[in-house]
Amino acid sequence: LFGEKNIQVGLPRDPNEIYGPEGFGPQRYIANTGKVGYTVSFENVTSATASAQRVYVLDTLDKTKFDLANFELATLTISDSVYFIPPSLKEYTQSVKIKEFNNVDVLANIKLDTATGILSCTYLSIDPVTKELIDTASLLGFLPPNTSPPEGQGSISYSVKIRNSLPSGTTVPNRAAIVFDKNNSISTDTWVNTIDNTAPA
Repeated sequence: LFGEKNIQVGLPRDPNEIYGPEGFGPQRYIANTGKVGYTVSFENVTSATASAQRVYVLDTLDKTKFDLANFELATLTISDSVYFIPPSLKEYTQSVKIKEFNNVDVLANIKLDTATGILSCTYLSIDPVTKELIDTASLLGFLPPNTSPPEGQGSISYSVKIRNSLPSGTTVPNRAAIVFDKNNSISTDTWVNTIDNTAPA
């Protein structure tokens, strides 16, 4: 049906990071007194040979450590644009216009499943006119190689309360995974804080 053709396939690549409360010292000690904030960031590195069309972020929150009833989304960023998510939401969908591009928008869906503790974030490239998903065979994408930062960067931020019942010395880890298009999932480093509710003596 098709004649043979040599095709060079471009692949996006990504370094991944998660950031949480800085805390004190190498153990990142924190007092368990309120909500804490996390940011998961992703970047299509400069050596990538294609724009990313679809980005998936998964962050599984340990229900024994986090009180998911006190979770809320904060912001999402794409390039240098920051989108503030209305307060108290555990799910949010937004069609985002990328000012650098006229031929691609982003459909972002972010949702916390309180039964499993999984925060899932999906960013899909869509046609700004038809609102249909851009064909994966196309070279169009919303996240180009990051040769002119921050055009190839994005993030999702949220806050959540650590459970009051955790005693001092309890470690609270958090790690996310990011997938660009059909690439393998790559996990971030694990961000770890340690609970310290004891006043200094």
